[in-house]
Amino acid sequence: MMTRFILCIGWLFLTACSGDTPVVEGDTPAAVSGQVVVLTSRDEKFMHGLWEQVKAAHPRIELVVDYGKDAGYLDRMRVERDNPRADLYLSKASGPLESAVADDLLAPLPASLLEKVPERFRGTDGRWVGLSARARVLVRRKGLETKVERLQDLTDPALKGRVARTVATNSSFVGGVASYLAQHGEAETRSWLAGLQENSAGNVHPKHTPAVAAVAEGLADVALVNHYYFYRNVLGKSVSATATEDEIAEKLKNAPIEVIYPASKGSGVAWNVSGAGLLKGAPHAPAALAVLEILLSMEGQKAYAFTNREYPVVAGVASPPGVHAADSFTWSDAALPQLAAHQSQAVALIQELGLE
Repeated sequence: MMTRFILCIGWLFLTACSGDTPVVEGDTPAAVSGQVVVLTSRDEKFMHGLWEQVKAAHPRIELVVDYGKDAGYLDRMRVERDNPRADLYLSKASGPLESAVADDLLAPLPASLLEKVPERFRGTDGRWVGLSARARVLVRRKGLETKVERLQDLTDPALKGRVARTVATNSSFVGGVASYLAQHGEAETRSWLAGLQENSAGNVHPKHTPAVAAVAEGLADVALVNHYYFYRNVLGKSVSATATEDEIAEKLKNAPIEVIYPASKGSGVAWNVSGAGLLKGAPHAPAALAVLEILLSMEGQKAYAFTNREYPVVAGVASPPGVHAADSFTWSDAALPQLAAHQSQAVALIQELGLE
C-alpha cells in the first residue's frame, strides 16, 4: 500500500516543534527538500507518529511510504540497482538489511549518524543503522510448577503440548533461531528446535498476540515471543499517558501471566532490531538522511518506545512505563552481522526439521 504525505506545516508550527531536531549538516529545516521514497516492512500503525515528526521538522520534504514485504523490496532494489527510484529501506529485522549490504545496494552512512547509536546497533561497514530493539522473552503462566527460566527449559518433557509459539516462518522466530545458532552452534540448536517442536505441537499460532493469549487463557503454560506482546496483553495495546506507576504495578500483579527475560545457557537475552539504510544512488540522499536523523533523534526514539514499547537504541531515552529497563537484564553479545549471517542456516534447520 502506498501512502503519500504532502508536507505543508507552517513556519510557526515548525519553530515550536523542531527545536533541537537534527538536520543534514549545513541545512535548515526549510532548506531540506525533495521527495523521499521509503520502502518498509514495518506496520503502518507503528510508523505513523514518526512520519508526523518528519512532517513537522521538514515541511518541504514529501514522504512517499510504501508498506510491504522484505523479499519483494530486495528484488525491487536489485532490479533498480542502476537507477534506484527509492531512497530509504526500513526493515523490521537485521537479516534483510544485511542481504541488501551483501548485494551492494546500500550506501555508507555518515559517521555523524552512525555515532548516535552503540556499535552493536550498526550494520556491516556502516551501511545501515538500528532504529529500535526487541528482546525475545518467555511469557509464563503464574504458579507454574515446571521451572521455565531459560530457552533450554522449553524442551522439558513436562511441557509437552504446553508451549505456545508463532509459526516458524515468522521473521522474529527465525531471528531467534539465528541468535541461538550464533551462541550455541548447529548441533545444540538442532536438538533445541526438535524439543521445541515436540512441546509446541497443537499450540502454534499465526502471530505473537494469540500465542500470549493462549497462556493468559490457560491453553498453554509458556510462550516464546517478542517482549512487547506481553506488555500489550497486560497493559493495553497503547501506552497510557495518564497511567500512574501504582496502576501499572497493579495490572502486572493481577495478570495471570508474567514475563521472563531468559538468559540462555552461556549467553544473554536474544535480540534483534528494526533498522534502515540509504539506497546506493538514492535520488534524494540529503533529504533521506534528514529523515533518518529524525528517526534517531530523542523524540523519534521516544516514539518507537511509546508506540510499540520497543527499546530505544539511542542512549538517554528511557523505556516506556512498566517495561523492564534495557539495563536490567543481560543482552546477547551476538553482533547484528553475526545474527544475519546465521539467518539462512536457521531457515534450513527449520525446514529440515519440518517445523510448522
